[in-house]
Amino acid sequence: MARGGLPAWQARRVFAHVEANLCRRIPIQELARLLSLSASHFCRAFKCTFGVSPRDYVLRRRIEVAQGLMLGTSEPLSSIAVRCGMCDQAHFTRSFHRIVGETPYAWRRTRQGSLK
Repeated sequence: MARGGLPAWQARRVFAHVEANLCRRIPIQELARLLSLSASHFCRAFKCTFGVSPRDYVLRRRIEVAQGLMLGTSEPLSSIAVRCGMCDQAHFTRSFHRIVGETPYAWRRTRQGSLK
């Protein structure tokens, strides 16, 4: 455990909760309550443990799950966005582009082309 970070059992508990709830909004207060910590203390400890803020961590996990769905299904991007907890396709596209560097459509098209 990094100094000031979450103990391993707390990190596992938060990780499991995030994974089980990616499809819905996950407030910071909810995660903090899970460990009986204040929101500010939780955010500091989380960043120390995972290297990013809870918000960024959840967003990146949503993008990773969406990438798996884009490669494994022919589901429309709009339904993948909602399934991964994004409020709409526009938010999904902006977030995906900022993190991955290309739009979901372009990312999927280039990867599916290489799988054929």
